[in-house]
Amino acid sequence: MFILALEVIGTLVSFAAKVGEAAEQMGLQHLTIQKKLTQVDIEEVGRLTSICNRFEGLDFLPPDSQMQAILYHEEGQLVGSLTIFTSWLGKAELTIIVHPKKRREGVGSTLLRKAKEECKRQGIERCLLICQESSKSGKAFVQSTRCQYQFSEYRMKLDRSCSISLTGQAVRMYQASLEDRKLLASIAAKSFGDLEDTHLQRYTEDIPKEAHRFYIAEVANQAIGSVGVVSFGDRVWIVALGVIPEYRRRGYGRQMLNRLVQGLLEENHQEILIEVATENQNALTLYRSCGFKEQAEYGYYAVPP
Repeated sequence: MFILALEVIGTLVSFAAKVGEAAEQMGLQHLTIQKKLTQVDIEEVGRLTSICNRFEGLDFLPPDSQMQAILYHEEGQLVGSLTIFTSWLGKAELTIIVHPKKRREGVGSTLLRKAKEECKRQGIERCLLICQESSKSGKAFVQSTRCQYQFSEYRMKLDRSCSISLTGQAVRMYQASLEDRKLLASIAAKSFGDLEDTHLQRYTEDIPKEAHRFYIAEVANQAIGSVGVVSFGDRVWIVALGVIPEYRRRGYGRQMLNRLVQGLLEENHQEILIEVATENQNALTLYRSCGFKEQAEYGYYAVPP
């Protein structure tokens, strides 16, 4: 009886494994990998994003053509989407949305597995899954994937009704070229306490990209800080604002941010956004005083290999 029971259990386990493998293969047949989203893709993912936002009262932003995406269709309808954004220092940030009626059917898990394969193929070793902290379904999915919590950030948006002061500006800013990449890397390494070579590689890759701009800030002809801008259509993100430690607490960061925002307003971007760690009170105070307001809080979770 004992041997028979083991044989039955072994048969059931084998059968379940085969069923799971077959289900996964069926799921993969629904996937499409898009290196760059078309306008049709953007509209389709945008509609799905709106449905998910309304269902849980969330604030996910629609995607942009420069993002990579993995799309999951059933019977011609988009029911799931995973966007891949290669962020500062080469991390891949993953965002998954699944239609409320298709949750708990393996759509999200299938998308995540395929994203891990794609990131590995591209040589990206670290993937972070982003979850809006107010999403109960998102938090439950993260727990089911064994992803490990890393940190949280606020997404902040500029309130255009706030006035910008450019009086008494000691800071001069100019857009960096590829020839300035070593200087940029040196400034960033000092500002953020990172390895200079890592920043150098990233600037070498990003400066030539049309959507990326980087600025060097000077005081009395001495480089004291840097900041970047990444454009997605009418939406623009301010990234990697940093001041070298010995020049902090003199108001230079505020001057840099105000000058940059003024320029972006003149370019007539629809949204000016910035992200900040929820624990970074100094940066939060600065951004709030310059007219930025929190829109949403996101948790970042390391995806296991």
